[in-house]
Amino acid sequence: MAAENTKTAKKGSSMQAIKELFVDNQLVIELKAAKALAPEHEAQLLGYLKATRVEHGLLVNFVSYRFEIRKYALSQA
Repeated sequence: MAAENTKTAKKGSSMQAIKELFVDNQLVIELKAAKALAPEHEAQLLGYLKATRVEHGLLVNFVSYRFEIRKYALSQA
């Protein structure tokens, strides 16, 4: 499993944010911290799936009033 890390500054301190995970080159997991998932979040995940030629992806939102997971499958037709 590989993760892309980005450093973000929050009130003078540095913290690590994991944006997406790639699991065994078979699954892309996009992690979000948004009040609600938006169409651009779905478009971003679908773009990652097309670019990496991976068929399956999960879009996970941790900040919503309820934990939210959406599964996507991209057909290579």
